[in-house]
Amino acid sequence: MSITPPPPPQVPALRFKGFTEPWHSKKLSDLYDLAGSGGTPSSAISDYYGGPIPFLGISDISGRYVRSTVKTITQAGLENSAAWIVPKGSISLAMYASVGKVAITETDLATSQAFFNMVFSDHVLRDFAYTRLSLAAMNSEWEPLISTGTQSNLNAEKIKRFTILIPAHEEQKLVSTLHKQFDFLISLNKEKYAALVQLKQAMLERMFPREGETVPELRFPGFTNPWDLYQVSDLCTFSKGSGFSKSDLRDSGIPVVLYGRLYTNYQYQISSLDTYVDPTDNAVFSSGGEVLIPSSGETAKDIAVASMLNLSGAAIGGDLNILKPGSQVDPLFLAITLSSGSPQKQLIRRAQGKSVVHLHNSDIAKTLIACPSINEQRQIRQFFQTLDERIEFQSRRVDKLKELKQALLEKMFV
Repeated sequence: MSITPPPPPQVPALRFKGFTEPWHSKKLSDLYDLAGSGGTPSSAISDYYGGPIPFLGISDISGRYVRSTVKTITQAGLENSAAWIVPKGSISLAMYASVGKVAITETDLATSQAFFNMVFSDHVLRDFAYTRLSLAAMNSEWEPLISTGTQSNLNAEKIKRFTILIPAHEEQKLVSTLHKQFDFLISLNKEKYAALVQLKQAMLERMFPREGETVPELRFPGFTNPWDLYQVSDLCTFSKGSGFSKSDLRDSGIPVVLYGRLYTNYQYQISSLDTYVDPTDNAVFSSGGEVLIPSSGETAKDIAVASMLNLSGAAIGGDLNILKPGSQVDPLFLAITLSSGSPQKQLIRRAQGKSVVHLHNSDIAKTLIACPSINEQRQIRQFFQTLDERIEFQSRRVDKLKELKQALLEKMFV
């Protein structure tokens, strides 16, 4: 009978100074003290829900720790299902939706069978295991182990057999602490991003008149006159873009605005493009200062958004309404106005369709907006332009921290 020898110890590419000992391979089941999936009380029995016991769902995992849950269950729900109380400080790993998503519980809670829960007596080892499992999720290491069918999922046995390399206790602590510091920085910068987005929403509500009013709550010094009401048709001329298919896209060439990305990738202002096409005879090109609004999409709210194209010579794709403002209205101010408050609500009401929703230039033309003097418009434009730049910077900062964390962890693990 042949015996398979254990894998040889290994050494990671990047280590803390002073550590030279190799890391040794261990199955995940060798590391925790207790583990198991959960269970779900019958949804047909209302008495099983709404009690004092937190009940973990995948949407509750948004960072390193789970501090609260949307759903709760009662003691009766716990006792009449396979759910059990997973103690505070455990690791919960998603086996169904968002496979591999992982968090440390900061409260006693129950989970459904969609989670594999691991209880550790050694918190240093727990934190190290969490770090390694986080990297597994980032690198999609679970994908080869997923069973496919009506729903993709892992099973408990595969998780138990998952092998990781373990260093000495003190090195575990340093690696985990570095990971924890990155998570703290990412969380802090996410909070800054969320605060800026919240500020923007608050300013949109206060710096534009409410429906039926002509004076906003908050204004820049020196401006006191009421705003004038216009139909958009009084301020703009209208046209449409020309369609391009996926086969028309190129790695270089003429930059093009595609309608699908208008309401997913861009803010109020488009200053650069990363999709390209070859020029065609029927192409529509920008001169700069156009305001673009999608003419179709999945929901009315999706397409009731506007962006100013701050580029000349760019191709404007199909399914885009093109507004060319006259001298009475600043184009970026117009984009901001149409994307918020009463004007956006009017666009949403005018959008028509079921599976696909449409918004035509004729619908936009009838929209009523309030405009101050061109000087006040430009001050408002500058304020939101600067705020959007700060929001974009904060978003990029979060992304860069995530990339740096992943790159470092990859080098610190074999």
